[in-house]
Amino acid sequence: MTSPPTAAFTTARLTLWSKLVLFTTVIVVFTCSVQGWFFIKEQAGIVTDGLIDNGVYLTRHLAAGNRYSILVGDSAQIREQITGLLTIPHVAYVVVRGSDDRLLGAAGNGDWRGLFVDQSGADLLSMPSILPPVSGDPAVRPVLLDQGVPRFVESPPSLLSRIPRLLLYPQGVEVGYFDIALPVLSPFAVYDDDPALNLTLRETPDRSAEGRIPSKTRLGTVQIGLSDTHALTLLRALVVQVLMLTGLAIALGTIGVIYLARRITAPIKSLTAAASRLEARDYSVRAMPASSDEIGDLTRTFNNMVASIEQREEDLRELNQTLEARVQGRTAELEQANCRLQEVNHLKTSLVSSASHELRTPITAIAVHLSNMLDGIGGSITPHQGETLQIIQENTERLRRMVDDLLDLSRLQGRRAPFNPAPVQLDRIIHDTLFAFLQDRTQKQLSLHVDVSQSLDSVWGDGDRLRQVFANLIHNAVKFSPPGGDIRVTAEGSDEGITVCVADSGCGIPSEEMDRIFLPFYRCANGARARGAGLGLSIVKELVDLHGGSVRVESTVGRGSRFFVDLPITAQGLNGTGPLTSRTASHQSLSV
Repeated sequence: MTSPPTAAFTTARLTLWSKLVLFTTVIVVFTCSVQGWFFIKEQAGIVTDGLIDNGVYLTRHLAAGNRYSILVGDSAQIREQITGLLTIPHVAYVVVRGSDDRLLGAAGNGDWRGLFVDQSGADLLSMPSILPPVSGDPAVRPVLLDQGVPRFVESPPSLLSRIPRLLLYPQGVEVGYFDIALPVLSPFAVYDDDPALNLTLRETPDRSAEGRIPSKTRLGTVQIGLSDTHALTLLRALVVQVLMLTGLAIALGTIGVIYLARRITAPIKSLTAAASRLEARDYSVRAMPASSDEIGDLTRTFNNMVASIEQREEDLRELNQTLEARVQGRTAELEQANCRLQEVNHLKTSLVSSASHELRTPITAIAVHLSNMLDGIGGSITPHQGETLQIIQENTERLRRMVDDLLDLSRLQGRRAPFNPAPVQLDRIIHDTLFAFLQDRTQKQLSLHVDVSQSLDSVWGDGDRLRQVFANLIHNAVKFSPPGGDIRVTAEGSDEGITVCVADSGCGIPSEEMDRIFLPFYRCANGARARGAGLGLSIVKELVDLHGGSVRVESTVGRGSRFFVDLPITAQGLNGTGPLTSRTASHQSLSV
């Protein structure tokens, strides 16, 4: 017979949940890290190639634009061109020589400035011997500045090898340079075996030149040195973003792993606990199936087995029990089911609230980074990139509002929303809310009519929450009304309370959907093209219920809808006066 495990062994064992979380988290971390590293490596190569391509372009442009100046030795014009090139941030130096390697112009930026006070400094950057004298291809050579003296190397310092120091101490990173040299060639053909023919061909075409092999002469040489400082800055920003995204992916992956591990192990723990209670002859125990996989099948089979045993025991007990005992047993079961339903509803509300809280932080971070990019903090952006980022920013703001609505609805349903009741004047609340829509919806040319009495009695409620009620209703009216449509906001008072009506001339709501429009995430078929998550009316209903009022709707398809909000009058608002209907009301009409 096998002996039971000792206490020490039981304490030291690794649970199934721990194994799943540990090994899966290691895989997630390794995968995200490797992908991030290869992405950074690829981007480093792209940044380096882009820097060299930019330098080649600048070198060819300088050679093409100063061919005549080099030919005649116009040093003043050449120095002027060099000065213009040095205004580019990543250009370290520019050197221009004539056909006899005579220095026509040279200047540098930063640490290179003192190297070109005379020709001796420029001679340290001589034309590479491996380049043919009349080749049209540039020569690219890595160069380092060692204590003020340039030194050509086989390969430049790798951008990847400088990433750790770049992140920890950006000012102390060694700067690498690329020397790009290009010969300046004659723009026309030269026939070396017939100088007289050369002069003739420059003036007029000659049939005698046919069949000869032309060549080109070197007029001079241009060299441009490029610093990879700007590339390092771009790479550092990229690495920071990749590290943040990798960290976020690892965090989300870890959360998913923990959730999955719980989904797997929770049914097993439930079965173990149920089996222990069954061993103690507790036949009422049930294990809740948490999935439809093999573990779920095992749970249902176990429940069926327990149900069969319980049924047999119940049949035996029913022979000796009275009808009252049976009723009490059924009542207890219903109470348990009700408790379980309440717990499920509470868990659902808590899950929505937690998810909304967790989404707020990354959305805020995305909005901040987008704002920084649009402000040019991370570097200049093209107009097309700006338009794309603006679209992303608008959708991020829409997602933030959706998360806020979801969080508000969760708090209201869980009775956790802050509520600060006080006497509130509805006319002021309504006019303040309408003012926000006068500027936002002018492009639709809507006619907005307001009929609200300035002598309305106050209601007992939270002013901010009531603003939210009317903002949601007016927003829906503006959204669903066609261009040139009509929106009316009216308020009437009586001894029992105040009724506010928001009417629009939109598409209307079908009668079969009237009872469902206040459900969360429900959207009418007529308004399927309008943006929104379907939370606005749900929030309105919860807020009105919180104030002890009611909300109702009347609608005709194709003619618009009218939403009525009934709010009770407070004792503070009556002040011993008569009914509101006997007072004089002031009205105003606005056109948007």
